[in-house]
Amino acid sequence: MNTTTHRLLYRGALSLPDSDLLLDGITFTARLDAQPLLDNPLALALESMRGRPSLRFLGAVQLRELCTDACGGGVAMDVHPYATLTRIYFENMFCLTPIPSSSKSTVGVKIALGDSDGPETTHIVIYAHAPAPDAPLTLSVARITPYTPSLPSAARMRAPRPDDPTPRKPPRAFMRARQEQLRGLKRAPSMGSLDPTAKRARMEGAAGLGSGVRVGQAQLQVPGAFKVPALPGGKGKQREGAGDVFSVGGDNDGPVQASTKGEAGAAVNPGEMEKVNKTTLKKLTLHHLTRGKDPTQPVLLAKTHPEFKEVYTAVYRGAAFALREVMTRAPVDVEEAQRLIATHAEMYLPRQQ
Repeated sequence: MNTTTHRLLYRGALSLPDSDLLLDGITFTARLDAQPLLDNPLALALESMRGRPSLRFLGAVQLRELCTDACGGGVAMDVHPYATLTRIYFENMFCLTPIPSSSKSTVGVKIALGDSDGPETTHIVIYAHAPAPDAPLTLSVARITPYTPSLPSAARMRAPRPDDPTPRKPPRAFMRARQEQLRGLKRAPSMGSLDPTAKRARMEGAAGLGSGVRVGQAQLQVPGAFKVPALPGGKGKQREGAGDVFSVGGDNDGPVQASTKGEAGAAVNPGEMEKVNKTTLKKLTLHHLTRGKDPTQPVLLAKTHPEFKEVYTAVYRGAAFALREVMTRAPVDVEEAQRLIATHAEMYLPRQQ
């Protein structure tokens, strides 16, 4: 009949940090009658360290600052009588201060079961326990677990169930922080918050400038009103007929002038005007060759044609060269550009066999 009551888990030493000394002669054993071995994670972790000459010594810690596993009981540590250095260390650690009966020491020795300090490494703590008033101290071992604060049963978050609504209600803390954030924002004044005189002046100014002009702070000088950034020259909408600040005369080949109520705008940048005209010619050329994907008109040259790129470049450059005198001064005439593009396309399109 097997009468074994303890199982040897590990026998070796403790390696001190930044030192070549070893606290040798230590043995970890587990009581088989306290808890099944396969249900004791502390015993399994120590037994997995078999074959290692030493375990990493991390230092002394306060037990009240640690959270230990309540299921790791039944594991104790013994020191060999001839291990003088180890006996002196643990006697100075636990025997200088009296420990009340049926209680444990306030300090412990932290040990790492592995080479790293990551979450995959198991940490244990060795502490002294006084089982009886006149009995010798027992060195017990516990496994250190991540700290989990104990909450009342009503405050604990229950596990989700299949019948829970989705999405779930945000926490109160998140909603309170969001409300404080929105409360700190300042709303810009709208038309309704202006006085009647300022509101009338804003409406009259917008009506006199045309539909393509956005009225902002600079034109009206209304205190507290929303400020709209000024539009760059040459990028506003053009209005057909006179009276528009961005209008271009039919016979005027000079720079486009932008004027407001009582103020004269600056001349249009020639580089910007040439860039806009080039973009217009490219779009017209592409629309003429592909017919703008209109199913009612036959495509003159598909984009998949091997010569499409060469024909497109030749037509665009020919039309741009013909309009070179007005490219930097005024917007090109769309009808004139379409006529030139059609003429060049007729010359460069490949002949059908």
